[in-house]
Amino acid sequence: MRLLIKSRIQLWTTCFIVTAFSVVVTELSLLTTLQVFGAAAFTSPSLFYLGIAIPVLVAAPLTYVTARIGMQLSDAHADLRRLDDTDALTGLTNRRSCLASANRHLGEAKEAGKPVALLVIDADYFKQLNNTYGHATGDAALQFLAAKLAGCVRQSDLTCRLGGEEFAILLTGLSESTAEPLAMRILKKISAQPMVFDGKIIEMSVSCGIADTTVSYSMTALFKAADDALYAAKDVGRNRIILFGDSRPMSVATVSPVPG
Repeated sequence: MRLLIKSRIQLWTTCFIVTAFSVVVTELSLLTTLQVFGAAAFTSPSLFYLGIAIPVLVAAPLTYVTARIGMQLSDAHADLRRLDDTDALTGLTNRRSCLASANRHLGEAKEAGKPVALLVIDADYFKQLNNTYGHATGDAALQFLAAKLAGCVRQSDLTCRLGGEEFAILLTGLSESTAEPLAMRILKKISAQPMVFDGKIIEMSVSCGIADTTVSYSMTALFKAADDALYAAKDVGRNRIILFGDSRPMSVATVSPVPG
């Protein structure tokens, strides 16, 4: 039997049910013995009350311990699920879980006829930062960026670390054009406040590509479009946003560049 005890109420309820069941079974056993063998089977009336005392004294502690273990296993299972879905360094959703959740969000949005925008964001000159300051600073920089992203998005948005210095944000209900102000807010927030780590002040910036579901409600196609826009942003100077679907050609929005 798989125990899924998630609260103390469930714990004590399980304990009570099993103990009550033990009392009933014991009493029925004693009554059956009485009917079959008669009163001679009992040397004292107090034996009848042992049918209650024994289960309470034995079954209750045993049931409590078993239920307690079940609750701890349920907690451990939930913790493992969270760890499995979370990027250990940044605390954001990891790539595997992000793709699974994104496909679900896209399916629901398609049924509802809602647009979805995808931001793919990459830290500028990150390899240079790693080589100059070391991997510990690089890890701190990724945590810094993750905190900035999390501080800009809505609770309903899906924010994840794709791997390395690349992040993604899925915005349900937004198109490329309506997602651009949020992306610009992210770029400005990161550029405006340098990271301070180990006594060093480190300026950072990111580039961003945006695509929406006018491309497709397939996560594979949507990601490719946003990723292509991101690389176009890198090619034209970094610290800027490019919209995949703009035909003028691609719209370029930029903030004050960070030396690097």
